[in-house]
Amino acid sequence: MFDTLLLRNPALRARPNLPPGEAFFLKMGEGYLVVSSAFSPDTPGLDHYSVGIRDYEQAKLAAKLKDNGIAAEARSADVWVRDLDGSFIQLRTTGGWARQTAAPMQRAIGGPSFLPLSVTRIGIRSADLPRAGDFYSRLYGTEVASAASGRSRLFGLGDSALELISGSTNSRPGIDYIRIGIKDFNAEAVKRVLGERGIAMSDRPGLVRITDPDGIGIELAAPS
Repeated sequence: MFDTLLLRNPALRARPNLPPGEAFFLKMGEGYLVVSSAFSPDTPGLDHYSVGIRDYEQAKLAAKLKDNGIAAEARSADVWVRDLDGSFIQLRTTGGWARQTAAPMQRAIGGPSFLPLSVTRIGIRSADLPRAGDFYSRLYGTEVASAASGRSRLFGLGDSALELISGSTNSRPGIDYIRIGIKDFNAEAVKRVLGERGIAMSDRPGLVRITDPDGIGIELAAPS
């Protein structure tokens, strides 16, 4: 679907305690999306998200989080946090794509495809929205007050956003979807391309949503 740089890492650990495995990096502006193998007992899905911190100092950040009652683990050059619903968060210095050293891959893209500019939003389902909102307020302190409701909470992450969603009794807490900002986004053109490739979709005002083979929700929209 995406016309962007693609790198391959033959032995990536998605998290420090996981086995190494093959992984593919797709460039999305200054950030990236990584597709890697799932290892038991984990199930396929969105494993974690990473946030670049301005003026990042590992020890100082880990200490500040612990002072705020948030368990934080410093591993390698990063700080790892797990939220109340089990979602992993990687906190690190900015400039994500510039740090990548994996081998580039040559590939042919058949037909029209989309140029991804950034991951503009991450959606997380929570079993207890008020409790999760308190956690993320202590973690980021960037809630968009006007967007708060009984069903969702919104936090600013630089040019991106994190949406907390109240989960239903039938839904599993965790990372629910990512929204990708597409250059020159046009909903009808996007739906036409997806339809030609046999990819099922649904549309909402201003975006088109698909579900990948592992059940991951991906929203395509204009850059925010």
